[in-house]
Amino acid sequence: MAAAAVGLVGLSAGATLADGTVKGKINFDGKMAKPKAIRVSADAFCMQAHQDKPLTAETYVFNMEKATLCNVVVYVKGPVEGTFAVPSKPVIIDQKGCQYIPHVVGAMVGQTVEFHNSDSTAHNLKFTSEKNGTFNEGQPVAGMVKDVKFDSPEQHMHLACNVHAWMNAYIFTFDHPFFAVSDENGEYEIKGLPAGKYTLAVWHEFDKFSPVKEEIEFEVTDGGTTEVDFTYQPPQ
Repeated sequence: MAAAAVGLVGLSAGATLADGTVKGKINFDGKMAKPKAIRVSADAFCMQAHQDKPLTAETYVFNMEKATLCNVVVYVKGPVEGTFAVPSKPVIIDQKGCQYIPHVVGAMVGQTVEFHNSDSTAHNLKFTSEKNGTFNEGQPVAGMVKDVKFDSPEQHMHLACNVHAWMNAYIFTFDHPFFAVSDENGEYEIKGLPAGKYTLAVWHEFDKFSPVKEEIEFEVTDGGTTEVDFTYQPPQ
């Protein structure tokens, strides 16, 4: 059951971010399956791009050595009071090697998200969401870029390619900058938190995996670092 956020402290307009940090890892308590190879034989470019290393599905990606789960969205569950500057640096989703890189991204509302095609083959951007509209556009030429700014906070908006059925990605938008995606080590870090009490929540695309706790309350001091780990499990 979702728990309410406790004592969230935000920033006033024009203020700078504070120095509190929350970081941790996403453990996985169970058998970790190896990535499944994807057949790309229908596209000569995709075959050439992966002749040395097969393309694999990203529905779940583990760090086998650390027993952690990658591509988990970790975020402070709001509302977070205050006004936060939208980053001028864009979030980039690249179509490279016939896959979306990265597979999961977060952005602030109003931040530019750039969709690139770095492949010398045709791709397609099929974007669907509940609050931020839809679009379905081809990118047939390498070097093409589409810029988008999303107006509303929303979770797990979906991006797919009509040309290559295996290609998909997820986009999250937030009205604050306190979010991260667990990296190749299954680790995350969120910086700039004002001192206070917060609720941290997680999301992963594979709904057969479930976290032991979906939300964890924590406290951070100004200049301090708090460690919060989550643990996912396979179906019981």
